[in-house]
Amino acid sequence: MYGLSAILSHRYKDGTEKLIAYASEKIPKEEMNRAIIDKEANAIVFGLMKFYDFVYGREIILRTDHKPLEHIFGPTKGIPLKAASRLQRWAYFLSGFRYKIEYIKSECSRNCNALSRLPVDETNIFGAEFTPVYYVNEKMNIVDWQEVVLETKRDEVLSRIVKFCILGWPNNNKDLSSEEQNYLVKKNEIAIEGNCLFWGCRVIIPESLWDWILADLHASHLGIVKIKALTRSYVWWPNIDQNIENTVKSCGICIKEQKAPPHAPLTLWPWPGKVWDRIHADFLGPLFGDMYLVVVDAYSKLSEVINFRNNTKAYRVVEVFDELFAKYGLPNLVVTDNGPQFRSDELGQFFKSNGVQHSFSPPYIQK
Repeated sequence: MYGLSAILSHRYKDGTEKLIAYASEKIPKEEMNRAIIDKEANAIVFGLMKFYDFVYGREIILRTDHKPLEHIFGPTKGIPLKAASRLQRWAYFLSGFRYKIEYIKSECSRNCNALSRLPVDETNIFGAEFTPVYYVNEKMNIVDWQEVVLETKRDEVLSRIVKFCILGWPNNNKDLSSEEQNYLVKKNEIAIEGNCLFWGCRVIIPESLWDWILADLHASHLGIVKIKALTRSYVWWPNIDQNIENTVKSCGICIKEQKAPPHAPLTLWPWPGKVWDRIHADFLGPLFGDMYLVVVDAYSKLSEVINFRNNTKAYRVVEVFDELFAKYGLPNLVVTDNGPQFRSDELGQFFKSNGVQHSFSPPYIQK
């Protein structure tokens, strides 16, 4: 494509078309490396501005041989959030017209194709504007766009992506390598500015600069969330979020200084209303070869220590509690851990038959 072209025609009820006017304009040499989607979109804007008096206020049909524009400029579809700011402004301009957009094959648009290859004059069709290059240079000190341009030319994958943006992407996705597939899903949102690739306002970084930029972003040890928030405003490459996570997780300083999870507050037992209202029991030992059951009254701190020797089976526990209940009376609540003797059906049935509640505490947490 050497220029922009537009044709104004009228379609009659019988389906025939009559041409009304032609227009073409040459693309300056310094703007020839614009992405193909930019040039195709600008051709639509150029045609609407050229034939403004004919089409404004009327319902018209826009025909283009560039399939992505059917989605980007379609009046019933929203423009992608990461589309270049230029496309977003043009979409806003088109919103003032009443139109339907149709995709046609290139062989059905030979008259426009001929005009785009034989333009008649030369002007700065894109005009001066604030590009993402200025934004990156102003706000992001770690990125030197001239170095990015140099490394982009050296990078085999990005140099092919630049070529695809200018000349068009392959029709068969299987012809793309696995690295190029990472950019395929964003092909309608990738633009070329100052010989750099941009996804929205984020410059696409060549692989040779990944480690350097990650090291610079991580120099202040901001943490995963803040570093991701920073990069989402300035730079992008495939799997950048995973690279950031790996960098932070492998940093000894970040691991040492990361926030520890909050400790659960210590919940105190409510103070019992009377003696022997709530008792706590647990095994102590082995001590000199014997096991001891320690029973403590929560109100009076009265303690009973019973030697079980080597027999801590459930039936023996039931016998000891039966003796204690006969001696001090029935408590309202007995608190134990989850030892097998305390979880046995035999002890549970004993407490239930005497109307005593049984509660369990977590293992190894005597508090």
